[in-house]
Amino acid sequence: ALVLAVLVVYLVWVQWARYQRWLLIESLDPDKDSNLIRRISFYVEQPWMTEKSMEMTGLIRTYAIPAVSKVLVLSGGFEHEMERRFADMVFLIREFTERDSKSERAQRALKRVNYIHSQYPGITEETMLYVTSIFMVQTPLFFDEFSYYKLTDKQKESAYLGWMSFADAFGMTKHKHVWLSYDHVVQWKQDYEDKHMVYHPCNEKVAKTTMGYFIDAAPKFLHPVIHVILSSMLEMCGTNYREALGFDAPPAWLPPIIAGDDAATSLTRRCVHSVGCSRLALSECCRRMINVFGYAVLYLYIHVHEFVTGCFG
Repeated sequence: ALVLAVLVVYLVWVQWARYQRWLLIESLDPDKDSNLIRRISFYVEQPWMTEKSMEMTGLIRTYAIPAVSKVLVLSGGFEHEMERRFADMVFLIREFTERDSKSERAQRALKRVNYIHSQYPGITEETMLYVTSIFMVQTPLFFDEFSYYKLTDKQKESAYLGWMSFADAFGMTKHKHVWLSYDHVVQWKQDYEDKHMVYHPCNEKVAKTTMGYFIDAAPKFLHPVIHVILSSMLEMCGTNYREALGFDAPPAWLPPIIAGDDAATSLTRRCVHSVGCSRLALSECCRRMINVFGYAVLYLYIHVHEFVTGCFG
């Protein structure tokens, strides 16, 4: 009886805490408080899902565009430096998105990103527009597809305004004329992918090198199984996306099972979602789990992680 009472009190507390954050977000103005709304929405409410969406459908999604993958391959050494490059870029992105964009650390990260891009003259402004659009709208789209946590129009508007300011910092100019709202960016991104997301050997080389980094720690006899599951997860994000990366089609019965797993646990995750946890501990745990089991267990680990951090976070 005591355990049940504690559980009920805890669940009520979680919902109360989430409701208080919702009230705070509703009281804020996206034009003035976009940084705070974005940090609460993505890095307090959904830190794990945000990180995975940025990796699985963010950075890796850009590899499905030949204009991006060719630059990475032609720069040389990608196969040998992939781990460092991937880790550096994730770190820099988190530096300027998880804190006030005007802070010293965020400004230093933005300058570093600009310097890195300046070393690759093959990067056009249109390519930069696409990459920026991915980070602006792909996480909200990922939430709509795979998470119980749906963003409000105000939260999406804050993501739009935040990344518009980052686009300014990157020295871009076209975004002000073609991206008039969040919905415009979503449509622009889709139109760009319809035109440019096609298979190229460089796409496959970069994508499989990156995926290999995540699954190499798993026993080799599991690699074929892991690749099938990875292909299923890519299929769930779009057939064109999977084909552009050069992954074979998965068994028709597997993607619905993975998607069904998410639907079956939605209520549980809603009740016990984390109300706060250590960013350092979370990141380290994520990296260890990824290195050992790879993205093959992404969705299973999402559920286990959210349950544990919900109970003890």
